[in-house]
Amino acid sequence: MRRSNDGRPFRPPDWGPLPPHRYHHQHYLANQHQYQQRYRPAQPSPRQFAVILLRGGPNLSTPPATEVEALVAGLPSPPPDNLSVYSSGRQAARLLFRSLPAASAAARELWSVRLEGLHLLTPDVSDPALASHAAPLIASLFAAHASRLLDSDLVSLTAARSSELAASIQTVKRRLTAYNRIRDFEQLQVQKRTLEAEKDLVDAKIAEYKAAMRSIRRALLRGTEDDEEGEEGLEVFGIGGGGEMDFARLHRIMLRECRRLKEGLPIYAYRRNILDHIFANQSVIDGLYAYGQNI
Repeated sequence: MRRSNDGRPFRPPDWGPLPPHRYHHQHYLANQHQYQQRYRPAQPSPRQFAVILLRGGPNLSTPPATEVEALVAGLPSPPPDNLSVYSSGRQAARLLFRSLPAASAAARELWSVRLEGLHLLTPDVSDPALASHAAPLIASLFAAHASRLLDSDLVSLTAARSSELAASIQTVKRRLTAYNRIRDFEQLQVQKRTLEAEKDLVDAKIAEYKAAMRSIRRALLRGTEDDEEGEEGLEVFGIGGGGEMDFARLHRIMLRECRRLKEGLPIYAYRRNILDHIFANQSVIDGLYAYGQNI
């Protein structure tokens, strides 16, 4: 081996090519890295839960977008991670949440202000997981609202009318005990019967209204700690079974019951009696059919 000037052995510089196996290994690693960078699978986006605000009625442009934005901004629950507001159409807004509890809280708060009459939009949750999580919260809210409606101003006004009629009946009765001509006596009798019939109708309407609200509350609280097991009554609205609770339908029923108590259609006072009669006859028909099948 040739020696250098300082007497040490001379070593040629490492200019030679890499060994074949080492070169191919590094080339493979470089290509693999480029492939992974180029074809890396997209990471799944985090799940989001949607609360939809729906417009109702023929006018699908009210409320305007500014009012919808103000409504969402005023909620005490956590704000949505993403908010889309539409100026017209069936959908008024779409609230997206990454947190299931936050989405449930927003749905509950939106229903709370809806029951108070502060807006006319209908909250909707179509995601099964969100619907299952939010249902108990909304159900307790509706049950409390039904309890308030049992002692609402509308009930008080109707009860006051019943008291007025009772006082008028007593006045007529006192006049009947005094001396009256036959014609006056007959007129007072007719007046008394008319007042009594009107009072009976008012009292029956109040009883029907309260039975409806108790039926709704009983269905909402079924299976909870507040379940009113001692309360019995006819399930007027067919909401006593299992399955998902349609809160939009329940809200329409509540509004309808308030309207019927206020308007006072006579048949409303006898609804349960009519249904009892129908169900009793249906039971007889079913029994006769079963008896005929066994003959």
